[in-house]
Amino acid sequence: MAIERREYVNLLMQKRWNGKVKIVTGIRRCGKSFLLNTLFKQRLLEEGTPEDSFVELALDRKTDLQFRNPSVYWRRENHEKDERCRVLCRDVAP
Repeated sequence: MAIERREYVNLLMQKRWNGKVKIVTGIRRCGKSFLLNTLFKQRLLEEGTPEDSFVELALDRKTDLQFRNPSVYWRRENHEKDERCRVLCRDVAP
């Protein structure tokens, strides 16, 4: 059973595209990643956001460590299209 957390999802939806990074904080295992990578992403998909506009990173995974350097990330993910991209990133602190 998943808790929907509508209030948090609605707040994220209201604040999108305001030019600021959204940071979700909380104690371990409280649902931060689930909120972003499942609930928020699902809402965006329901509103018509293309699946390929998401970039999901977990900076605690060895395969994603290289992307802690923004220049490396930009070279790999540089989209030549003039489209908005949604970066969902978790575990940014080392």
